[in-house]
Amino acid sequence: MDKSELEDRTKRFAVEVIRFVGEFNSLNIGRVISNQLLKAGTSIGANYREANRAVSRRDFTYKISIAEKEASETMYWLEICLETGLGARQTCEELLAESGELLAIFTSVGRSMRSGERSLEEKTRAKVSTTAEPGYARGHFDMDIKNLIPTELMADHG
Repeated sequence: MDKSELEDRTKRFAVEVIRFVGEFNSLNIGRVISNQLLKAGTSIGANYREANRAVSRRDFTYKISIAEKEASETMYWLEICLETGLGARQTCEELLAESGELLAIFTSVGRSMRSGERSLEEKTRAKVSTTAEPGYARGHFDMDIKNLIPTELMADHG
């Protein structure tokens, strides 16, 4: 996966979140939860896109940390939806799994950017585990995260 594929993936996720909350009832509780979920779920991709246009390594790292926080918050709201029966259960579970994978990816990228202890190759080849926290998708996958960091920042990476 490269940065444009991840941008597309986060945009598709945002669209699915919008569709999911579009099915909520118009009662007050549905509006409150949908607003929170919409804000968090749609800002993941927006912040990653902004990170890819960062002017410095520090700016990139900061924006990745926001995407990471928004992915975590999205998981929280999806867990609330799941536990309260708000929205279609299967869709909610799929979104929860995807938000867990996105969180794992952004956590890995953020750690790589903040870490100065390992070589660049070690830092940008991450084994992302999505089984560490409840609610994450099950399984492990390898990801070469250097493709997710803008090329011009890689030279600055160290």
